[in-house]
Amino acid sequence: MRALLFVLSLLTLAAMSAQAADLPSVKRALTSGSVENLPSLTMTGEAEESVKPDYAILSLNASDERPTAMAAAADNAREMQALLARLQKSGVSAADIQTGDLVVTPQYKERRLAKSEEVERVLVGYRASTAVRVQLQDLEAAPRLARQIVESDARLYSGLSFEIRDNQERLAALRDKALQAAVANAHHFAKVASVQLGDLLRVAPLSSGSRVGAETERSDPEGFAVPARAAEIRVRAAVTVTWELKSQAAECADDRPK
Repeated sequence: MRALLFVLSLLTLAAMSAQAADLPSVKRALTSGSVENLPSLTMTGEAEESVKPDYAILSLNASDERPTAMAAAADNAREMQALLARLQKSGVSAADIQTGDLVVTPQYKERRLAKSEEVERVLVGYRASTAVRVQLQDLEAAPRLARQIVESDARLYSGLSFEIRDNQERLAALRDKALQAAVANAHHFAKVASVQLGDLLRVAPLSSGSRVGAETERSDPEGFAVPARAAEIRVRAAVTVTWELKSQAAECADDRPK
């Protein structure tokens, strides 16, 4: 608190000096929108809300390596057919399954040349892979399906996340609350420091997002972590607000009888 009072006092003195020396330049800075050289106070307000997730996203990736690109692509196609059939057999609607493009990439290994320090890259085969995104409406069934896939073929599993729908309206409401918190904090510190807030100079929303709480468990000996169940999602918004600080001379002028 003493450090804050000291900083605010310096800012107030700077404002007094600026007004006594060159008041028109300060006014020009205000009207032009340049606030870097103005004595100011910046506060950050935050707001957070916990909500239940609406659905889960199961991310999978089928990958196959073979000596030729054609063989790798053919094996990947067969693996994808088996995976999609398994998902639909588990009760997943075909409309909730999204498949990515088939990606085929050459695979190399390095080999040191005999009696030389040089290293050459040798083509050893090709890898074909296809990503799969599954939207699961049943939050209780989602972890079970993820564990089944990990236990049968851990190569396929990329992750399980929990999401919420229509988050923009919720974030807008949280930004309003964050702005109210910043205003309240600014008035509180200004009162404690015996300074007066002036014009509002800048309002800037910070990055907003969600943090998911989910209990995890080990599903195979290699240590793949799969959420055991979904927890509430904490949605957070933050806003920074900057005010001009009025100098003591300006305060006295404001207090003069009209």
